[in-house]
Amino acid sequence: MTIYICGGSNSVLHNGWTADFRTLNAHHDLKNISIGATSGLTGHYRAVFCEDMQAGDVLIWEYNLNDAGQVQRPDSSSAFVLRHLEMLLAHCAERGIRVLPLIFVNEDMEARPDHHPHTQAVMALFSHWGLTCIDIQARFRSHLGADQIPGEFFSKVNHYRPGTSIIAFIANCVTEALDHCTVPVASQRQLSDPSCRLEFVTDFNAESEVCGTQLFSAPAWTPSDTLRCTLDHDGRFLAAVLMGTALGGVISIRTENWSLNLSGVLARVAAVRPRLSPSFYDLTQFPPLTFERGETLHVGWGTAQENLISGSTNMREATTEEVAGREARVYGFLTEALM
Repeated sequence: MTIYICGGSNSVLHNGWTADFRTLNAHHDLKNISIGATSGLTGHYRAVFCEDMQAGDVLIWEYNLNDAGQVQRPDSSSAFVLRHLEMLLAHCAERGIRVLPLIFVNEDMEARPDHHPHTQAVMALFSHWGLTCIDIQARFRSHLGADQIPGEFFSKVNHYRPGTSIIAFIANCVTEALDHCTVPVASQRQLSDPSCRLEFVTDFNAESEVCGTQLFSAPAWTPSDTLRCTLDHDGRFLAAVLMGTALGGVISIRTENWSLNLSGVLARVAAVRPRLSPSFYDLTQFPPLTFERGETLHVGWGTAQENLISGSTNMREATTEEVAGREARVYGFLTEALM
């Protein structure tokens, strides 16, 4: 059995809960595929297309905190995030992969009398698939005998504070739940189309180069006037998986029937180093960009400065200098394939 931890920055911190969890579960094969400052769709991509999860493995999902922030963006929505969370659950159900949902909140969310509406919807979706969430807010409040988790247990707004008792508490809660977590089961999908599956398009006509950071690296391509691939399924465009930088530039993609400008420019507060930064096209907000098997997808550099399709950390508008940058790289494109 392999345990996959798939979450945000709370699951990346070297002195966070995963360090204690690793010590408690040294007898298990454990892979931490978490990446912070992005949404659960990035976790979906990593779990399904970058790993080889097998029946009996465990996927610990910890992206609620990230997604609750993602859905506040003008180019995203709760419906979009939930749609693809359910597609991930369906994938795990088909392959016999057990799922353990872990619900975190930040200090601002802790001040609410109840959970954020998106969090409530996430927990309802997991319940529909027969899964019980580890709700750290409720459990740690009960552990303390308090109505609210004090601020001393939080740091940098979005993190649980390393060195405090909540870190070991989380690790113990997850460890105790391992033997009881189950494969998702539902009589029918609630929020997503059962005729769709997620595909990852990488069949480009050029050589790739491995590109990435300490947390993630994979073959990637440089956009150009000649970079293209032939699509092998009918479907809808969903997201570009990019490596963004401060001078990433704008990536233009097009088929015979539509074109789209994608931001490869990291937001200035996040632009210290290159970062895995998918740019999402929210199918619940915008008209679907459909394509047919055999169509060609062209991937080059663009010149647009406004209304760019962005992700959690990319700019929706860019300066002339940022647009002129050529540092972003393309790992591939997520699509919804019509079966």
